[in-house]
Amino acid sequence: MSIIYSISILPDSLRVAPSEGECANVLKSAIYRIEATDGEHTASLQSTAVFPEPGDGFIAFEELTESIVLGWVDLHFADVVSAEQAALAAVLAEQASQPVTMRAPWAAEEDPGDAPS
Repeated sequence: MSIIYSISILPDSLRVAPSEGECANVLKSAIYRIEATDGEHTASLQSTAVFPEPGDGFIAFEELTESIVLGWVDLHFADVVSAEQAALAAVLAEQASQPVTMRAPWAAEEDPGDAPS
C-alpha cells in the first residue's frame, strides 16, 4: 500500500521578530505537522523549522501564505522532512503488524447474545 503524506503549518505557531536589520516582522520559526496515511493507519508528528536571516527576497509577514512558508520548509529542511517521513512510514508499518482482536471462526454463526455468561 502506498503512503500519502501531507504537511501543513500550524497557523498559531509563527514566531516573529519585530525587526531584523531593515526588515520588520521577520518570520523566525514555525511549527509544521506531517501526517502519513496508508488508507488504514495514520501517524503524524510536529517539528519546528527555524528559518535563516532574511535575504534579498524578503517577503513581508503580511504577505506570507502557508504555501510560501511550506516552500521555505522544503528549501531549508528537505533532508529533515525526508527523515521524518521515513520515521512515519516505520510507525505505519509497526501499526500494520500489531495483533488485532478477532472473533473466533467457530463463533461466526452464533449471535453474540447467545454466548454463555
